[in-house]
Amino acid sequence: HAMRYSNPGSQGGQALELGAFVPGGESAAMGVSVGGQAVGWAEDLVQGVRVRRPFLFDDQNGLQLISLPQATEGWAIGIATFGHSAAGTMRRADGLLQAWTTEVWPALSTAVPLSTPTDWESEALVMKQDNGVAALLVGGLLRDPSGREFAATWGRSGHTIVPTPGTGNARVTGLGFSNACGTFVYVAGNEQGFVFDLS
Repeated sequence: HAMRYSNPGSQGGQALELGAFVPGGESAAMGVSVGGQAVGWAEDLVQGVRVRRPFLFDDQNGLQLISLPQATEGWAIGIATFGHSAAGTMRRADGLLQAWTTEVWPALSTAVPLSTPTDWESEALVMKQDNGVAALLVGGLLRDPSGREFAATWGRSGHTIVPTPGTGNARVTGLGFSNACGTFVYVAGNEQGFVFDLS
């Protein structure tokens, strides 16, 4: 089950189970803001089938479903430091994966798909936004119709493929102020890490 843990100093820690949308269902928390808002996925029943649905949890409203415009199933992977936005991935009706982002403050809004080439897939793996003024940055991968994966970031101007050597099969797994990091596969088949200057 998804859980949020807080440690108020010498008073000891406190764990809070977040639950799911269906009794006894599974859930996982994937990110938390400084205010204690958590995001992740929780099981729900859709036409009698258990599926993963993205959620936002906060103390005032409890577990809230993040609405996906093109899909039923999905998950949230991160939330901004101060809770202004969140990002994740959904499975569209055509079966392809699609990265998305949503505004959380001042109110939770419907997820917006991130730019993806036609017939390609996209997956959000990490996000960064320190406050509502800073630009949202999402990292992850783009997958072409043959299955080759390319490290990618999404910002104000849409998506950018990070130039990595090797055969592709690359992904962005971390974001800093002006750098991205991740992994790619060399021609020989071994996996390597990379750091890329986003500026």
